[in-house]
Amino acid sequence: MDTGTEAAQKTIIEQELTPEELRKRRLRIAGLIIGGVIILGLLITGFIFLINPNLTSYETVARLRDISIILMAIESLFIGLALIILIIQIARLTNLIENEVKP
Repeated sequence: MDTGTEAAQKTIIEQELTPEELRKRRLRIAGLIIGGVIILGLLITGFIFLINPNLTSYETVARLRDISIILMAIESLFIGLALIILIIQIARLTNLIENEVKP
């Protein structure tokens, strides 16, 4: 059963947003949709080129492979850096809990 509280909360939330905030939200959503469509199109195009060997040469595939390997290595570095930061934060939190919080 709907008591009407959800509708009231929705109208309250919508009233709190200014027209500028609504415009920014709509632009962000539109940008995400457009970006998703572009990425999907690139994936489909890449899949077509990978299926049809007449459209690509060995050098092109080798170059794409090398670029992919380099990008994966850079991504691994970022993930390692994030893990190091996470470990440091956990160590600081553990230290805070052990030394500052009174039992």
